[in-house]
Amino acid sequence: MRDIAFSEDIAEGLLLAILRGTAGYVNLGSGSGITIRELVETMQKIVPFEYAFDPSKPSGKKEKLLNLEKAKKILGYEPKTALAEGLAKTWKWFLQNEEEHTQKINYFLEKNKT
Repeated sequence: MRDIAFSEDIAEGLLLAILRGTAGYVNLGSGSGITIRELVETMQKIVPFEYAFDPSKPSGKKEKLLNLEKAKKILGYEPKTALAEGLAKTWKWFLQNEEEHTQKINYFLEKNKT
């Protein structure tokens, strides 16, 4: 299980934190758990692609979920974007801005290391 949030929801939470203050740390996320299988299957409905899971590979920590109670109480933070909607918006943005990612530096490529 993972807590996968839409960037606009997180940006809204950050703005709320700046405006209202937090008196410490707060978690910003979706507030709900999504399995990797659910993520892949939801993406596949938006952008058809072939996939296969390899159960022989390590799966990592079983759950990585965030508790949003403090953010809700202090900031009034409430994530609004469902997984499918966020993935669809992200894919639409990518299609409209396909060239943008090719202009960014990939710091993982050897030729870009200093």
